[in-house]
Amino acid sequence: MRALLAVLAVDAGRVVGIDRLVDALYGERPPAGVVNAVQSQVSRLRSVLDVGVERSAAGYRLVVDPWDVDALRFEELVARGLPGEALALWRGPALADVGDAPFAAVLAARWEELRLKVVEDHDVAPVAVLRELVAAHPLRERLVARLVRALHGEGRQAEALALVDRTRRALAEELGADPSPELAAAHGEVLRGERPAGRHVLPAQLTSFVGRGEEVRLVGQALDRSRLVTLLGPGGAGKTRLAVEVAATRPGDVFFVDLAPLGAGGDVPQAVVTALGLREDGLRVARAARERLVAALAGRDVLLVLDNCEHVVEDAAALAGALLVACPGLRVLATSREALGVTGETVRPVPPLPAVDGSSPAVALFADRAVAADPSFRLDAGTVPLVVAICRALDGMPLAIELAAARVRSLPLAEVAARLDDRFRLLSRGNRAAAPRHRTLHAVVEWSWDLLSAEERVVARRLTVFADGATLESAAAVCGAGADDVLPMLVDKSLVEVSGGRYRMLDTIRAFGAARLEEAGEREAVRRAHARWFLRVAVRATPHLLRGEQLEWLAAVAGEHENLKSAIRWAAGHDGELALRLVAELGWYFWLRGLRSEGAALAAEVVRAVGPVAPPGLSEEHLLCALAASAAGEAVPGALSPRQDVPEGFVGPPTRPFLTMLWGMAYGVPDLGEPTLDARRGHLVGADPWSRSLALAGLGMQYQYAGGWARRGRRTSRRWPGSAGWVSGGACRWCWRSWRNCRAPRVTCPRRWRTWTRRWRWASSSARPSTRRACWRSARSGTATAGRSTRRGRTWSGRR
Repeated sequence: MRALLAVLAVDAGRVVGIDRLVDALYGERPPAGVVNAVQSQVSRLRSVLDVGVERSAAGYRLVVDPWDVDALRFEELVARGLPGEALALWRGPALADVGDAPFAAVLAARWEELRLKVVEDHDVAPVAVLRELVAAHPLRERLVARLVRALHGEGRQAEALALVDRTRRALAEELGADPSPELAAAHGEVLRGERPAGRHVLPAQLTSFVGRGEEVRLVGQALDRSRLVTLLGPGGAGKTRLAVEVAATRPGDVFFVDLAPLGAGGDVPQAVVTALGLREDGLRVARAARERLVAALAGRDVLLVLDNCEHVVEDAAALAGALLVACPGLRVLATSREALGVTGETVRPVPPLPAVDGSSPAVALFADRAVAADPSFRLDAGTVPLVVAICRALDGMPLAIELAAARVRSLPLAEVAARLDDRFRLLSRGNRAAAPRHRTLHAVVEWSWDLLSAEERVVARRLTVFADGATLESAAAVCGAGADDVLPMLVDKSLVEVSGGRYRMLDTIRAFGAARLEEAGEREAVRRAHARWFLRVAVRATPHLLRGEQLEWLAAVAGEHENLKSAIRWAAGHDGELALRLVAELGWYFWLRGLRSEGAALAAEVVRAVGPVAPPGLSEEHLLCALAASAAGEAVPGALSPRQDVPEGFVGPPTRPFLTMLWGMAYGVPDLGEPTLDARRGHLVGADPWSRSLALAGLGMQYQYAGGWARRGRRTSRRWPGSAGWVSGGACRWCWRSWRNCRAPRVTCPRRWRTWTRRWRWASSSARPSTRRACWRSARSGTATAGRSTRRGRTWSGRR
């Protein structure tokens, strides 16, 4: 039964045919009724195993993960470039209990040869293991050279020289050959007393290292200053590769420990023991793993790389802290999505690769991996813009860029860029030899997501409704109570970035969280909360945008620009009344920022969604949206005309002064003789100072165009107390001040400025409106050319 179990375990998880089982168990001469014999053995095996053996038409399958079979795990670890962990799995000869089975000898020989090659290629085996292997294979010179250097490293030069002498004699007697150059070099190192190079037990890399040369230097400097450095970043940021490259530059012994295979609560000290290749000799009382590590590392200069600490961060931090205290020569370089939180720790965030132009590191990485996937790929003027767009869309994350580059083998570059809206589906194929969590973009993000608590997942998925990050106040209002406490935790776990008081997610993580929000059935409610909150933000800011603190509040609202647009667009499709209120409150903001066309487009979108009839109680908001849309040339079906009388349902004066300005601009210069003008003006002008000032300015311009200065000034002073000084005296002082404040910067020469001043004052004394308008147009042109007027022989130069 052991032989049958061994045959099935070698192909764990796969079906083994009946014929193959017969050949493996009985060789070339199977007995009669061998099929029934196999069936009987399988039945007995099932009765004693805790795992299942499935029967199918093709054969039998042992239902276990290949990773649970030590021989298969050994091969996988070697393929991943983890020789230390691979060798630690050996406990004796392979298939020792079934050595007489026909299949066993070939498999055992293959695994033994792989083991020898690993020992020869990597400085991972301790002296005891090397002695055993050299005794069994005394003529393998690379193996002997490895033992010679190991003995020399431990200060046992006499033993090393004796070993070289024995091997030289054996080679001469049995093969008639001299020692190989490698063995001779090891012998020379011992004779010269050269310090052997440190042992670097690092995973082998299969691709070039692109774009992080400066980070390697900075992390190396951090290791010189601090004994514990943690590389922090989200999944796929390139933390592991950066750590390996940094470790490769360090002197002394370096050991790499991959903690990813451990489950939550896994034995971290034992994983480090395994990676270091520490073995128990059976002669002394067994000690705890942590004590063995302290004994092995004390008095040595060693760099220990702890990779993927995030899911065992508590245990990793405890072990690192204990070892650093007990071993003065030890330094630890950790990679994690969360800081270890150990005293003396230096945290180095791993930033995304920049993607600015064709010379950027992200573009170089994409091109390198794309050429590997498709040798015909070229980075030129035609492909650079697309590659830059792809790298930016993927947040400059190296793993995502590599996955995208691999798709150029089967998709045109433009198609890859176009499909990034569904990035998780596009980047669903990766390196089959990589760990499962690194094979697809979805798996990378899912690994981080699964490490969050339930409360953290709720806040993270709700945070995805923010288009351009959120403040703590906004997050608490939209994501629920306690969000302002959870957000810093998400920052610590590299799911959220914070800058300038705003909390943002990378687009890839945000897309993953948005899918989780949809699955939770919360999208509609959270988007509504988001839109309502930003309506409150707009209502709070609008009065300040009309007062002296305008610049400060304009900057504050501008920081939420993308969120405001997102709220308007969502509301336009789901809640028309909310959309009308948002556009009405934000109309003045868009004009102040010089985004008139953008605001008009949003207003038109809302009016089309709501229709030509205003909802009850929202006539003012509806009218303002329609005017804002039409003011920029947007065609809005059913929009009201400003030339008509007061719109139906609108009860003035408006509560938003911006509506007064829009109505006046759309109506144009009125006829001052119109009998209903005063009533219309009273209906459209509010009592607030901003509206009254706007009305006075407009009235002054109307009188200026009409030419009745003194008479109109007296009339206005009666209707608008305190206004006579604005519109009397022959010229509209508001126009003069506006021209002086807005146009003066164009006239930079002092002499020309005095000339323009004399021109304006002279023109203002004229009784002819045409002359004043000519002067105003000339002033607005901002030129310094001295024009001439034929009126009474006077010239524009200011002379009479």
